[in-house]
Amino acid sequence: MDHLQEYHVTRGNKDLLLFLPYAVPGFYDKGFFSHTACYLLEVALREIPAVARDWETEVMTFNPPADLPMIHGDRLWERFLREVRRRRPRIVAFSLYGWSSGPSEGAARALRAASPEILLVAGGPEVADREDFVARCDAFDLVIEGDGEAPLAELLQRLAAGGDFDGIPGLSWRTDDGWRHNPVRHGGPPLPIPDVYTPNPQHLAGGAFYLSTRGCNRACKYCQWATQGLRQKDPDQIIREL
Repeated sequence: MDHLQEYHVTRGNKDLLLFLPYAVPGFYDKGFFSHTACYLLEVALREIPAVARDWETEVMTFNPPADLPMIHGDRLWERFLREVRRRRPRIVAFSLYGWSSGPSEGAARALRAASPEILLVAGGPEVADREDFVARCDAFDLVIEGDGEAPLAELLQRLAAGGDFDGIPGLSWRTDDGWRHNPVRHGGPPLPIPDVYTPNPQHLAGGAFYLSTRGCNRACKYCQWATQGLRQKDPDQIIREL
C-alpha cells in the first residue's frame, strides 16, 4: 500500500476534510464567488451518509497577498499554517482556477513542509490535463479531474476503510514509483448543482453573488474553466433558492 494511505488521525470519531479556497482580496472575496466550488463539494458530500458518518468538512478561506513570499517566519503565513494545523485535517483540498492556482500551490508547498502527514488534493479547471499538470506542479499528493463530487466521495470512503485508489474515476495519485492515473468515467447524466445558499446563510449578509450555472462557455486562453462545459440550473431550482 502506498504511503499516502498509511496515515490516520482522528478528530473525535471522524476525520476532517478541509477545503482551502483562495479568496482574491477585494471584489472577488464577496459571498460565494471565488470559492463556490468548495461549498458545492461540501454540500454534496454531507448528503452522502457513508461520507457524513466518517468525515467532517469545513471551508476555510485564505487570502495572504498572492505576491507574498512563502518565507519561514513571515507572520501572515505562520498564522495561516497555525490555523490549518490546529484543525488537524487529514485532507486539505484545493479547487484551482486561473486566479487561485499560484497562491494555492504556494500554500500546498508550505503545508507539505510544515505538516507532511496531511494529504493535499487538487481539483478544478486548472487540472483538466492531469498528466501535464503533475509534470508542472509537484505540490499535491492527489489530483481529481472533472466534477469532484463522485470521485472525492469514493476517495473518502476508501480512506476510511483502508482501501486502495484503483478504479476511482478521474483520480491521479503520487506513488513511490511516480504518478498513477485512473481514466475519467464518461457518460451518464450530469450531476445536479447543489444548493449552497440555504446551508450557509452566514455568507449572504451584505449581499452575495448568485450563480445559476456551473462551468463556462468562454474560451479564454489564460483559463481552463471552459473545459468543464456550461450547465444551467433548472428554473424551478433558481426560484426556490432565491
